[in-house]
Amino acid sequence: MLERPDPADATVPHGLSKTVATALPGLWYCLHLPAALSDLVDVDAWMLKAAQSLRLDHNILLVPIDCFDEVLLGYHLQHHHPVVAICPDELLDEARQRASSLGFVLPTTPYSELCDATLTAQWDAMHEHFIPDLPALTGEVSLTRRLDLAALTLPHRRLARQMGWPTAELAVQDGTSVSGVLAQVLNGQTRLAAVARLEREGASHSEAGRRYPQTVREEAARLRVPVALGLPGVAPAYARNAYDAELRRRTGTQPAVDPDDTWSVTLHERPDHMVERAAVEFAVTHQAVASSGLGLMLPTVPPEAFVILAELERHFLTTHSSAAVRRLLTRLNDAAQPLWSKEVMVAIQRASYLTVFSDFPLGLLTMPGDSAPLCARLPVTYRPLDPLTRTVQQQVVAPPGLSLNRTPSRSW
Repeated sequence: MLERPDPADATVPHGLSKTVATALPGLWYCLHLPAALSDLVDVDAWMLKAAQSLRLDHNILLVPIDCFDEVLLGYHLQHHHPVVAICPDELLDEARQRASSLGFVLPTTPYSELCDATLTAQWDAMHEHFIPDLPALTGEVSLTRRLDLAALTLPHRRLARQMGWPTAELAVQDGTSVSGVLAQVLNGQTRLAAVARLEREGASHSEAGRRYPQTVREEAARLRVPVALGLPGVAPAYARNAYDAELRRRTGTQPAVDPDDTWSVTLHERPDHMVERAAVEFAVTHQAVASSGLGLMLPTVPPEAFVILAELERHFLTTHSSAAVRRLLTRLNDAAQPLWSKEVMVAIQRASYLTVFSDFPLGLLTMPGDSAPLCARLPVTYRPLDPLTRTVQQQVVAPPGLSLNRTPSRSW
């Protein structure tokens, strides 16, 4: 029997626990901190490009204050370097005491102190604590304002800092086109690929300068990067069974871009649809940063697409025909047509693989101009959004570090 979610405890319709939602300002802040020691120092371009075949996640531990102690976390923290605890202001005193007993390196930071100055100070403090003998990277670090474009801008800004490019946030104002931002991001990825290739080929400084323009043109033609997509929406049948009519009226469609979707320490106090949006965007941005790629939000899946998908599923319960399947897929493509913005199509054309945060099988759709479904174009990995609480929890769990040395070592 389907249990109806309690709107007092979770958001509608994707089901994000209100308690977990309280952590969103801190989770977003953590994405702006170093994910590994290599973020603090200069790294060769070929290594940055090679890292796109990995997932170098931020190691974020999301725990309630009652579990923030030696008994429950002691063994886990033995294999990590606990760096900084971030908490709502009302929990500061207790969190500070618990973090101190667990050996956290930096002072506990309350939400009210989350700002550019604190972020810069923490980057400097981490470098001084862990690798003071190596030159620190230069360049500005600052918090992202627009959450709806953060999956594009934040990975690019981290790359720009490593490459020595201007690190100020991309000029994203209310009237800025997503196409313009995406073009800047893809240009940065192309330049990275060109420099990485010249490094791998052992080109001298003078040779690299001579070959660079042609190498950029060649890499632009074959550029491939990991892409993450956020695609919210629930099936109408699920919504009818899970929520009453009043709650369903409170759930609206989400656009791909929303200039009002900005970061603040009180973002968890917004209406459900904005809180859920911030959570999905966090998951997409976290994935994009971990893979050194890029991400985009899509608009809400049209309800009719879910209805046709259900017809397609029911069709396979009986004797099915290929002609009927083709007709259903054509209807499905027609219903989902609003998802295919120019930016999404450009990103997919440049994707090495897709990670899709959604309850809708995007890979079944055929992108305009293609002759086969998306899943035939490139690998597609799905991360379900329902319940959204589980999505956020699983996204912040970094894969455990493995040491190939004879003696065990602790991961960052």
